[in-house]
Amino acid sequence: MCFSGGFIFLYIAGYNLSVAVWVGFIALFGIAVDDGVVIATYLEQTFTKMTITSIQDIRQATIYAGTVIKTDLCFSIFRLWFSL
Repeated sequence: MCFSGGFIFLYIAGYNLSVAVWVGFIALFGIAVDDGVVIATYLEQTFTKMTITSIQDIRQATIYAGTVIKTDLCFSIFRLWFSL
């Protein structure tokens, strides 16, 4: 996703591929992988905390985990922004 979106943006903005662009792509991939690991870890923790007996329980646990992750992310960005 981030790879295709990055190339679409490069095309729209009219940038050429350079070393700086490839370094940016590497950083973008790192952030995307890190976000995936955080989400998977938190989902696993949520599934172990809750008693899962049906598909509906899985959906509720996933929604709960997603809500908490998004809230934590927003607050951490907020704290980072005002600490600068």
